[in-house]
Amino acid sequence: MTDPYQIEGTKNFIMMIGPPRCGKTTYVDEFIKTHPDWTRINSDDIRIEITGSRGNMSQDKKVFKEVHQRIDKALNNNENVIYDATNCNRFGRAKILRTAMKCHPSFICGMVSLKPLYKILRINDNADIHVPEHIIERMYTNLRDKPPVISEGFDMLRRF
Repeated sequence: MTDPYQIEGTKNFIMMIGPPRCGKTTYVDEFIKTHPDWTRINSDDIRIEITGSRGNMSQDKKVFKEVHQRIDKALNNNENVIYDATNCNRFGRAKILRTAMKCHPSFICGMVSLKPLYKILRINDNADIHVPEHIIERMYTNLRDKPPVISEGFDMLRRF
């Protein structure tokens, strides 16, 4: 395996994991520049398509149904997929991993941010769109207290 993120000639799945403002989307943007053959699926982009707003959570059931459908379709088309969302709780990760595993990807990697909370909050303070601090803190705490583990279905966990 020449690329630490995939097995050549097979379909691969990467799940980004981290609270808002930890750098997931920035990482994915850079990743896609060097891996243009990968399909990027982002729950915020789908939320904008469905509701017209990144911050409108009123249609999340519909948003995540579409996320699952897109992951399923891409992997069934033998595409490599990088899924960009917070994925801060095990229950949510498990649902996404079940969808991915149905398609039998050869390699499943979780990319986890361990950026300190104070840095995330500072970035949030300077962002154009402000995420309420209690949401960031809740996701951060949940991820800290119940971090992803290999036994969830990952072949590898990496920090970014």
